[in-house]
Amino acid sequence: MARFSIAFDNADHKLGGYFDLSKQDIIDYINQNGNGHQITEIPSDLCSQAYIDITLAIDNPDIFLFIAYSHGQKDRLLSTQGSYIQVNINSNRFVNSFFYSMACHTAVELGVDLFGKNCRCFIGYEDEAWILHNHIGISISCDNFGMKKFISGSTLKQSFDEMKQNFTSEIDTLEANGDALAASYLRLTRDALVMQTSNPDLTFGLF
Repeated sequence: MARFSIAFDNADHKLGGYFDLSKQDIIDYINQNGNGHQITEIPSDLCSQAYIDITLAIDNPDIFLFIAYSHGQKDRLLSTQGSYIQVNINSNRFVNSFFYSMACHTAVELGVDLFGKNCRCFIGYEDEAWILHNHIGISISCDNFGMKKFISGSTLKQSFDEMKQNFTSEIDTLEANGDALAASYLRLTRDALVMQTSNPDLTFGLF
């Protein structure tokens, strides 16, 4: 049984609906691909530093998966409640985690800090992550693809590589359909995606 914590800023006035749809898409996949997984949803009203600090004990040795659908800056994740995960504030609470951040810029400092504090893997964006408002399904698919591949049995490296490949496939399809602008935004998003891990062969079975 794997343990998931999923933060999603559903109250955000611009992207709350997107964050909520992304969360539900991954939860549906988790439930369809295993029995008994523990899923903790962290919506906007709980998406705060205080809640993270209470629910994720520093001395908890269990490995877990943390997924974030919200805004971000280089050193933090943000919700309508403010910063809820930040460099040198509560990043030490993610020891042994697979941290999957679908928020802009967080790979620059937060991802590095998490990895330095023994996070097992960080996948996230080092620049702007663009959402295709005319192709919401494509954006959700691209954001969640790596986590889905990991859950289905791919190693971390395979999951990340397949995630990048899926971006490229969707870019090619958009270009073939004459939507060069959407393709260009998706290409920028793909190119901003990075991974940090000391064990690229890690599989979901260890969670």
